[in-house]
Amino acid sequence: MEVHEDVEHRATLNVSSRITNDLVGAVCHLSQMASCSISRFMPPCMAEGAIITTPFYYFAAMRHHDDHEEEVELPPSKTKIKKQMHDLQDIGEQLVALSKDQLKEIELPETLRDAILEAKRITKFGAIKRQMQYIGRLMRDVDAAPIIAKLEVWSGKSHQHIAYLHRVERWRDRLLEDDKALTELLADYPEADAQRLRALIRNALKEKELLKPPKSYREIFQVLREILPES
Repeated sequence: MEVHEDVEHRATLNVSSRITNDLVGAVCHLSQMASCSISRFMPPCMAEGAIITTPFYYFAAMRHHDDHEEEVELPPSKTKIKKQMHDLQDIGEQLVALSKDQLKEIELPETLRDAILEAKRITKFGAIKRQMQYIGRLMRDVDAAPIIAKLEVWSGKSHQHIAYLHRVERWRDRLLEDDKALTELLADYPEADAQRLRALIRNALKEKELLKPPKSYREIFQVLREILPES
């Protein structure tokens, strides 16, 4: 009876030993797989000869990945692009409705001015529609803020609305001149897209430095109009 119990005990130990060895092997295999999958996120300075534990590896890799993502400017949604296009085309239609004397009082690029004058001569509906779409595309390269302010004055809009447009312009200037301005804006309007604003500010400063067309500078104005309430 004692011999039989001893045999059973040894068999149980052998099974437990095999199970333990299998578990250890599986854990080592998973650890190697995790290290391989994470290593592709590592910066080169960490990848060469660095001895580092897997948990620190993971957080360092994810932090490096997140920092890289912050530098990428996310494109605006299709809905926002469509709305901006309609807004610019509406401004173009108001410009076409102005007299030639009024047009002379607004500073416009020569290409846009010629397109507006051409639209005044067109009578066919299909042709005028295509011309207005063309004017809307040209408006993308124009700072719409002073144009809107001038149109508001002529249309008899309230001084309150004009003051609002000036407030948007002042915010735009502050964002480009003061690093703390964005923090203040986000504190007052937490729903604002911080990542997009940072990218636009960075790009606007580069445009100014390299003497490039102020595309991002103009887009900041449109984004701020979506953020700041008029009332």
